[in-house]
Amino acid sequence: MGSGEKPITAGRLLFVGVVLSLLIAFVAVRPDDPAPVSSPTTTAAKASNAAAVIDDLRAFEAKWLAAKGKKDGEIAHYEYATAIARIGMIPESDQRKAEAVAIGDRLKVDEALIRKMSDATYDRWAKRDEANRKADAIKRDKENLPIRRQYGKAVEKFFLDQGMDVYVTIEGPEARTLRLKYILMSRPLAHQISNNVKTLDTWRALGFRTVVLTDGYDKTWRLDLR
Repeated sequence: MGSGEKPITAGRLLFVGVVLSLLIAFVAVRPDDPAPVSSPTTTAAKASNAAAVIDDLRAFEAKWLAAKGKKDGEIAHYEYATAIARIGMIPESDQRKAEAVAIGDRLKVDEALIRKMSDATYDRWAKRDEANRKADAIKRDKENLPIRRQYGKAVEKFFLDQGMDVYVTIEGPEARTLRLKYILMSRPLAHQISNNVKTLDTWRALGFRTVVLTDGYDKTWRLDLR
């Protein structure tokens, strides 16, 4: 090393390394760089997406043709709309684009019929759900009938265990009315009971429709649970 040369210190090496890294980063993001070439993985993914779109279109067209013309045919318009919208996912350069467009064009001709059947399908589903809900309610109510009839004894015992002389009776042929007789029943107490959401929901779930709160004399309050 000559007398005029400065020794290469660790600090200078670090500085040079930082400058080189900045230059490399700058070159990597220059706007005039050519666009990156699609990797085999990206190309394969696009091909897979195109294949999936074609499969969905074929499947929906087959489903529609099987249901078309039937009074009880079931179809959902959103499936049609989704299948049509996905055609745009296929690049124009893909040879399968033409098949996708052809299927879409055939389906678009029948869109009004598809929508009409879809509306009828939704109506049937809604009626079916309502019928099932009513059937479940009837079944649940039958199961709760013996529970309602026994409920009075259990609640009366609960009150007695708390030191409260409350008489509980269940009334009506279907045990729909719950009567609580308490000599200290008052307007504030009736107000608290009528605003106890958890208790009211329990009574409704058991199938009670009316709750009578009374002091056994001249003060009576009726709660409609329906």
